Amino acid sequence: MLRASSNRGPSLSPLKCPNVVKFIIVALILFTISCIVDDELIDCGNGALGEFETSDIEPRLLSVKRIRRKSSKRRRKKYSTRIHKKPPNRIHKQSFRRKHRHDDEDKKINVTKPVMYTFFEPVGEGACCGMGKQEHHDLLAVWKKSWEDKGWETGILTKKDAQKHPKFEEYDEKLVQLLGGLRNDDYNRRCFWRWLAMVQVGGGWMSDYDTFPLELDAKLGERLADEEPTFKSYCYIAPCLVHASASEWDRVIHLMMDSLPNEPKEDEFISDMNVFGRLGHSGIVEDLWTVKTLTIPRYEYTIEDDGSLLVDCNAYANKLAVHLCHHSIHMAVAENVFPLTLAVDNDTKEALRRRAEAATVLMGDYNEQCTVSVG
Repeated sequence: MLRASSNRGPSLSPLKCPNVVKFIIVALILFTISCIVDDELIDCGNGALGEFETSDIEPRLLSVKRIRRKSSKRRRKKYSTRIHKKPPNRIHKQSFRRKHRHDDEDKKINVTKPVMYTFFEPVGEGACCGMGKQEHHDLLAVWKKSWEDKGWETGILTKKDAQKHPKFEEYDEKLVQLLGGLRNDDYNRRCFWRWLAMVQVGGGWMSDYDTFPLELDAKLGERLADEEPTFKSYCYIAPCLVHASASEWDRVIHLMMDSLPNEPKEDEFISDMNVFGRLGHSGIVEDLWTVKTLTIPRYEYTIEDDGSLLVDCNAYANKLAVHLCHHSIHMAVAENVFPLTLAVDNDTKEALRRRAEAATVLMGDYNEQCTVSVG
């Protein structure tokens, strides 16, 4: 029995048309990928996929979108950084650290250089001891340059430093009482002040500003400072070159002040040099401090046949410094070895006024003519 034939055409169900299904799946995948590439997945999904909700999209795709936006911002920021402020590479950083570490070490070395102090406080208007105000400053400038050329730092102490010492008022009152009306009383008071100033700066090296280095460079100074903890004077009587700790400076100035009389004595000349020397000759000097005479208080020149002056390097050998004091000026003029031509022969007053020039000449001659050997 024959069945009536159906008028419907062949079925187009997707399940029976695998090629159609594949086409649809591929199209959806390509469409989704194109949206991701454009970095507009949400907008693209809501507009193009119509009834599909964002929540229906595979969660992994949303994660990709968020990661892409975040990483894109990172890339833009990083790119901007490279353009405007290029960070140094590893080699540059290491070189920078080495350079600055070297700079820090240099600064540390500069800071730890030994310091040579002196003391200067003008008397009255600045004129004193055969020199005017400017001539004192000229001598200070030569002193400063000479020590710094030997590797030292320099420091010039004043009354303000001495006044910080707790005994300043008491000691100065006693000095005024003893020195009042005596010759050079203001000058000699200042000579005592320098001891108090050295205590307040923590001790160390001090020289008169008419004392100049021969073999005492900074390295030798450090070595000598470490040898003995006691007070050390390298001049015979005058404290023209001294090293001591602050406590030792303090101890010795107390000894000196305690040795002074309570009342002034007629015609007695009081100075720190005399007091220092008197204690040194008391027979107990070794119990008070160490004295090593390694300075020389003379212009040591020999006169050549043509009348020129040549430094006597043997006389300066193994000496730490030369003390060009007032006495050395008088001796040099008398012996015709003062290194400057004077307007009037044997005019010691002119020679005293030109101490800075004479010291400059002697130091230049010494550095040029003598071979320095540290003994």
